[in-house]
Amino acid sequence: MNLIQVPDTYTEEHINADRLGGMVPLFDKRIEELIHNLKTKNIEFLDHTLMTLKENVGEDLFERFKHNFTNHITASMYNHLTGFDAFEEVNIIAGCTQFFDDLYVMNNEIQVLRDEYKYHELINPNLQYKTIESLRANVPLVISLPFSFHGQEHPEMNKILEVCLQRHIPLHIDSAWIPASKDICFNYDHPAIHSFAISMSKGYGTAGWNRIGIRWKRKRNGSDTINTLKDYHQITTYPVAVGLYFLDNLLPDHLWATHKERNEKICKDFGLTQTKAIHMARKGEINYGLSPLIRYLEYNHD
Repeated sequence: MNLIQVPDTYTEEHINADRLGGMVPLFDKRIEELIHNLKTKNIEFLDHTLMTLKENVGEDLFERFKHNFTNHITASMYNHLTGFDAFEEVNIIAGCTQFFDDLYVMNNEIQVLRDEYKYHELINPNLQYKTIESLRANVPLVISLPFSFHGQEHPEMNKILEVCLQRHIPLHIDSAWIPASKDICFNYDHPAIHSFAISMSKGYGTAGWNRIGIRWKRKRNGSDTINTLKDYHQITTYPVAVGLYFLDNLLPDHLWATHKERNEKICKDFGLTQTKAIHMARKGEINYGLSPLIRYLEYNHD
């Protein structure tokens, strides 16, 4: 079975980020097996005759997903992430893009730092990137952790947190790549942080076909587009059930625990500097996407 293309050569052309069009998430043999199982095996919660949820599941499905996903993230042996309990509202989302979309709908303006995730340019073609010094008071800021361009914490993350606190800037954190990262120690319970989101897309192989994740919000201050969908029972249940199946069948830190040596070999062979994200390495200021060659090594040397 080979659902995702595997390179035919172990060469630098397959890790050139510009050629790839950006950073490609890592799908491995185990993830492919789970995807295949959705078509061929009797999976809990799913009725394969109608491809709908079995009867008598109810809200338990959503609560179990939120509980299990949170436990997966906080049980990591590769990262140390705390502060989740300080956020009263926990909502299921269709990946971190829904998190972004809600912020753009609910706010007149969103601030974004240079070298941030390019999705923000698609939402706002007239986006003017900010520096830390030019951040405006009282205007929300979105930042990725790990930072999109560096594959690890923004080098001035502590300063950003303090500037946001001093200028009353609501800070919202995109942690889509956290499940595919290592060596990140972070407490989300900083008073400047109003919400954060983590998805299964990057660390669990659900990118592009089963977008699912969680948004943690410090408190509910009126309705937004995410909690309105919850209030009116509009959460799509099938992606939640699939996400729960993956959580039940993948260990926390699956990608780093499985492919650490392959990541290190590629970095050594091509003279790259390892980042904290499994899919990404650097040479100077140039980013390289390692996923294709990690797949090559898994399929050709195991």
